[in-house]
Amino acid sequence: MSDRNLSEDQSWTVQRLIAVAAVFLGIALVIIDSTIVNLALPVLAQSLSVTDAASTWLVTAYQMVLLALLFPAIVLANVLGRRQLFLLGIVLFTLASLGCCLAGSFGILLCFRVLQAAGGAAILSVNISLVEQLFPKKQLSRGLGLNTATISLSIILGPLIAGFILVYASWHWLFAFNIPLGLFALCAGHRFFPGEPIQRTTSLTYSLETLLLAILFFSACFTLMGIVSYGFPVKTALPALPVLVFSSVLLIHSQRRGPIKLFPRELYAKAGFKASMLCLLFCFMAQSGTVLAMPFFFMEFLGFDITDISLLLICWPLLHILASVFSGELTTRIAPNVLCLTGMALCALGILSLCLLEPPASLVETAVRVAICGLGFGLFQAPNDVVTLLWAPVQLRTQTSAILAFMRTLGQTLGAMMTAGAFLWLPDAQTFPFVLAVFSAVLGIVTILVRIFLRAPCEQD
Repeated sequence: MSDRNLSEDQSWTVQRLIAVAAVFLGIALVIIDSTIVNLALPVLAQSLSVTDAASTWLVTAYQMVLLALLFPAIVLANVLGRRQLFLLGIVLFTLASLGCCLAGSFGILLCFRVLQAAGGAAILSVNISLVEQLFPKKQLSRGLGLNTATISLSIILGPLIAGFILVYASWHWLFAFNIPLGLFALCAGHRFFPGEPIQRTTSLTYSLETLLLAILFFSACFTLMGIVSYGFPVKTALPALPVLVFSSVLLIHSQRRGPIKLFPRELYAKAGFKASMLCLLFCFMAQSGTVLAMPFFFMEFLGFDITDISLLLICWPLLHILASVFSGELTTRIAPNVLCLTGMALCALGILSLCLLEPPASLVETAVRVAICGLGFGLFQAPNDVVTLLWAPVQLRTQTSAILAFMRTLGQTLGAMMTAGAFLWLPDAQTFPFVLAVFSAVLGIVTILVRIFLRAPCEQD
């Protein structure tokens, strides 16, 4: 069935439903795997005999590879096709999950986490495009809403699944449950995804060139940042410096002559858009740094067990979802920038309140403070995306959506490295990661104020 016929056909067949289920299952597996390890980090650190700071690499490396490969995967999809790239991502993710399950050392587990993220990047790069392909035009908004709901639900399921597995089984099962689900998504997608004519606007050579340069660039960047965050020897930076300069120059040159501009100049010429990018960066640094620090803080400082911690970690995404639903309605009555400012200020206060906790702390008291963080961040995120898109011309909305995903992932990666650095340099200061997160949130609030001063196009007189 062609793209055109599929988009015009309003009927819902069993084949279409199974194909949609495969797409949503693929995105769910990637998101769950990005959150399921957070809760298990203290257990993994003890089981694999590594430090708390070293164990955070299992989260950071996953985010780093997603970040490095997201844009190259978008270019590669133009050569291979959406269907093929999604199925390739599922194969790689499932095989890497099997490797994680069988891993007997920290180094091997880390390598397979990297491969998981590579498969995840392929899945994420075409996820929205496949939803657009599978849903009839009149029901596209419903499809995108279901996609968002799948992501939010997956964030909640991660801690729940991790808590259940860690109570009743070994940590290896955190990755084993991906295997049958991945096989189902692979078989369903191979059988029921519609064929598509591939209209290439980029060559395979250009796509592979972009892929290689992006890997070199981000590897060099994260190596340099890792020296501070993870205590690597200074000499580690020496090979990274020329690689960073070399890959930066070539990547800029490639973008100037390439048919697809990943970072269009028309966007970054606008001060409001640049303020929005900084806002995303700082606010997601605060979010990621806080979420990563919470399991260690709750277990090692406050003395909660795995079951309690899994319940506490659910409070953030649960309130996030509820706030996101209401924020969509509130944007019709309140200016989105005002909602962003209110939400981020509330989130910062919630993170600050975690710093004030001392043992023995009750489960309810702690849950309320985590919930405040989630409520505030939920009020912030959706209106912030709306304001950011207002600065982008209609013809650049696709690139803008990709840039939003890129900056979110970058902020989450830097936030994780920030927390890891706090564990390394001040291991006895249990609340210091939250202090750094509050500082990041304050910087985010400042950028929102700058954006209010500049005023988005729809808010101008």
